[in-house]
Amino acid sequence: MVFKNSETPYSGKFIDYFINGNIRGDGEMKDGIVSGLRTVYYPNGNKNYFRNYVNGIANGYSEEYFQNGNIKQKGNFKNGKDDGLWQDFYSTGVIKRQSTFVNDKANLSKEEEKFYNLQNKAIDLMKEEDYSGAIKKLDQAEKLNSGYADLYFYRGTAKLDNPDFENAVVDLDKAIQLEPLYMEALANRAFAKIRKYEFKNGRTLSKTSEVTIMAVKDKVDIPAEEKAKICSDLNKSVELGDKKEMILDAIKNYCQ
Repeated sequence: MVFKNSETPYSGKFIDYFINGNIRGDGEMKDGIVSGLRTVYYPNGNKNYFRNYVNGIANGYSEEYFQNGNIKQKGNFKNGKDDGLWQDFYSTGVIKRQSTFVNDKANLSKEEEKFYNLQNKAIDLMKEEDYSGAIKKLDQAEKLNSGYADLYFYRGTAKLDNPDFENAVVDLDKAIQLEPLYMEALANRAFAKIRKYEFKNGRTLSKTSEVTIMAVKDKVDIPAEEKAKICSDLNKSVELGDKKEMILDAIKNYCQ
């Protein structure tokens, strides 16, 4: 980094701020490159993560946090790559997973490899819009690890797109039970509930053995108690940082 009207790269401490005046991050630079400890914060003032750098490259111990202040991830970097033991946590404090990295590759058991391969295949199938195939892969993965929030998020999302709204909510409930601050799962659970009512009152335009096309209203009547839960999920998702247009539109339509 070089300041205006200066040809000399900056060395020394730096601080940047959010619009609300809270510190966004701080650290030190040497000859215009981040060196030493770099700390980044959430808009609410809580620490987001800290990381150590040598000549702009992550080296040494690092920690990342949830917005509630609980640890999210911790481990060491070596020349910008994961090195040694890394631990991931849920916001409840429960360990999500831990892996030991050697030469930037996680040392996984055969069961762990099979689990992640099944999950990755499911994600690929979802990108191809083969939701039934993705659900089958995730059903197999669940037998290997029934305590992994991401699995239930992906399976719930596949069911949302399938569409199977009731069972989508069941899986997304499990994801959120394991990880209460799961931003994407909160949003998708809200949409699964909204879609349930939209499709309930929808009109079938055409139907084949593979595809059903329906016309639905932009806004439907939802019972007050259910609407309160939907709006709670949508607003919490936005609070956690998900400000997609479809979420803001849903809040405008159902929560204001």
